Amino acid sequence: MAGHVYSEIFLHFNWHTLGDAPLLVPATELFVHNYIRNRCRQTKGIFFHEIGGTETHVHLVIRIEPFVLISDLLGELKGGSSFETNKHAGRKVLDWQRGYGVVSFGRRQLPWVTEYVRNQKQHHTKGTPSNRLEATGDELESQAEACSAGNLSTLDPPPKAGGKQQPQASPGRMESQAEACSAGNLSTLAPPAKAGGKQQPQASPGRMESQAEACSGGNLSTLPHQLKLGASKDTAPVADPRSQSAEGGE
Repeated sequence: MAGHVYSEIFLHFNWHTLGDAPLLVPATELFVHNYIRNRCRQTKGIFFHEIGGTETHVHLVIRIEPFVLISDLLGELKGGSSFETNKHAGRKVLDWQRGYGVVSFGRRQLPWVTEYVRNQKQHHTKGTPSNRLEATGDELESQAEACSAGNLSTLDPPPKAGGKQQPQASPGRMESQAEACSAGNLSTLAPPAKAGGKQQPQASPGRMESQAEACSGGNLSTLPHQLKLGASKDTAPVADPRSQSAEGGE
């Protein structure tokens, strides 16, 4: 079946040591990188490209066939590398942190991504790491936990470009908003972004919440007046359904 499928699935992974401890000292790092490299080359559907990292984390670049399950693959690489490393050392010298980051990219970006991974130590020394290739799921999880506890100070600020702050919602804030919405709480929604320095007309979270409650209860009479928020001055007023029903009764 695989012979009849064409795919170009290039992936970049990264994961950290437990607590970001500097466990990947030169000897340990060499053993871990060799294990992961050989494990990828011996696994069906995996095509190894590059591995790198620092004392606290690992970066891996591979191409996979469509039948490969990413979560299973990372579980095997992380679990197998820590087990074999500790067995080789005769004591526990390595433990991985929960979670990982995975980013897909195209063939054109392969040279740049492999170069970035190959020169990890230089990038971190010079302070030129790629935010997209350094993010992990564990960071998003910690942000979501902080948001659920009401602490928004831990959210990562959006990256800067040309010295100017970019209007962008952080992953943690987006995740916390989704959780709030699913629980029926719309008051935590982020304010609308500005365009050209002017605030975009948009219903407030409180008004949106009251509308949602009214709709769920079958009461639509509160909607026409509130929907006029985004209308222009020339827009004709919407008749109140309650007055219409009263006139009809007469």
